[in-house]
Amino acid sequence: MPTISGSLLLKRRADRGSCNVRANGGNSERRTLPGGIAFTRYITPTHNTVAAPVSGRPRSKQRAFFVSAQIVLTTLRFGSFPRIAAAPHPPKRWKGRSTSDGIRFADVNGVRLAYEVRAESSEKPVAVFAHGYTGRSTGGELYGDLLGLLEEEFTIFAVDLRGHGLSASEGIEDWSMSAVADDVAAFTRALGLEKPLLIGHSFGGFTGMYCEVRHPGTFGALCLITPGSAEGAKDTPPELERLWIDHGNDREFLLGALADNDQALYQDYPTAHIDAVLLMDRRVHLAYFGEYRTRIIIDELAGIRIPVLMLNGALDNVVPLPTQHASALAIPNCKEVVFTTEGHLLPLESPARVAREIVAFWRHDCKSRA
Repeated sequence: MPTISGSLLLKRRADRGSCNVRANGGNSERRTLPGGIAFTRYITPTHNTVAAPVSGRPRSKQRAFFVSAQIVLTTLRFGSFPRIAAAPHPPKRWKGRSTSDGIRFADVNGVRLAYEVRAESSEKPVAVFAHGYTGRSTGGELYGDLLGLLEEEFTIFAVDLRGHGLSASEGIEDWSMSAVADDVAAFTRALGLEKPLLIGHSFGGFTGMYCEVRHPGTFGALCLITPGSAEGAKDTPPELERLWIDHGNDREFLLGALADNDQALYQDYPTAHIDAVLLMDRRVHLAYFGEYRTRIIIDELAGIRIPVLMLNGALDNVVPLPTQHASALAIPNCKEVVFTTEGHLLPLESPARVAREIVAFWRHDCKSRA
């Protein structure tokens, strides 16, 4: 069976145990995690660093095929957050067309975007969820655990981006990152969502940043989960690009390439991601990787003035931690939380912990005090 080696798939898991966190008073800190994994973190005098011990209880199921391990949280806080009003309560009926299976469609910018609404009848603040590249937000097979937890706090609009999921046939000829960002801004306007919280994973996180850069004031706050790099594709593993471009329509190859790297880990992971990849047109992969090499927006992030939560994974081998951290530092009002033994698929690996951070951020950093 075909395999992928090297930087794309990380087979080693960190050992259980605690790790010590110590600021040495300088500009950087060398960290060695359990299992011998080391990295350097840059520190400024305004950071408050908190470490939580690792739980010794093993997890019965590992929900990722890139990396998986027990978790330690290190919280880096940047400055103070401006208080903003909570997103408005959802009206009884939203705009947009729906189907018998609960899938709805919104026509924006000449494309038809599919989406689902979770906890619609509730009197809750509004969040828009955007999936990672080659994923999908609808259906629940990929992000169902996370969204199920978040709908206890939010009414969630889970949208399939242009060229993905049930929007896979839309806007292929003129697909671009700017078009996707513009779609999301138009989507919120079309549905009458006033300054919702944007929750985005990977490419969905990049799209949230880029959307707020291009359309300031679209969101009330951003939650970016292992977001795509704001410095272009300088860290993207070449194996990943070739995998999607050359074999994105070959189910058996994808199953073999991913499963053979860690069969014990992969056997508990659903095939929903591969199913989502198969929906995509190869032209989207060509456009995405072709544009991402030069799509650098890090200098524009200074214009984002709303509260931002960034959840990063120290073992991310798609967007390495130093790259994630650079994006966090570029945003004026950003709180960064680093999961030191998780990776790029953080919302699938640890949905409960991710949901807890998002809810705490919303309640304590974003909502106006009575």
